[in-house]
Amino acid sequence: FNSRVVALNISFDVPEIVRVYNLSGDDPTGVRVDCFGNLWVITNNAARVFRFSAGAVVPDVVWGVDDATNPRAFKDNKFQIPMDIVFDEQCLVAFVADVGRILRFQAPFVTNQSANGVL
Repeated sequence: FNSRVVALNISFDVPEIVRVYNLSGDDPTGVRVDCFGNLWVITNNAARVFRFSAGAVVPDVVWGVDDATNPRAFKDNKFQIPMDIVFDEQCLVAFVADVGRILRFQAPFVTNQSANGVL
């Protein structure tokens, strides 16, 4: 679905929609669930990463919030084209693969957080 991520219950013969995450025009290109059950969604057309707390349908963390002056600028809290997100074993450190770099984020995760390391 465009601009949405759909959670399905596949325990039945026909999948049943159990939750829809609306991303307001951002087309999702990747998803990952962390060890706390939070859903992380990557959108590379809007260059953002969203976190939905377990059971929520509205994101509680948004990284890469639009910058009206230069939305695709290389900054430690902006992305060019985010591709993937992975976590350490305790889910206290997140790594986001972006164009030509990997950004490291340290918990606690908050909206518009700056990376504390660029690899």
